[in-house]
Amino acid sequence: MYAEDRPTLQKILEKVEENNQMLHRLQRARRWASFFSAFKWLVVIASAAGLYYYLQPYLDQWLASWPQIKAMWEGLNSINSLPR
Repeated sequence: MYAEDRPTLQKILEKVEENNQMLHRLQRARRWASFFSAFKWLVVIASAAGLYYYLQPYLDQWLASWPQIKAMWEGLNSINSLPR
């Protein structure tokens, strides 16, 4: 190796080490972003399931009374369609 190449190679080595550190930071940030994204979706899905579990009795009651509501609505529509 030539003596005049040594400073150039030292600069290149410093840049490579700096780039390596930056890439490791980027990789770590990407991992944390993936983790928090998965955690966010887990919270969304769990809260939707919990909300459904909490509201299920009310939904069942509403669905059981839906035919009566529909019949009443049709009765009101038939009253409105009578000639005046």
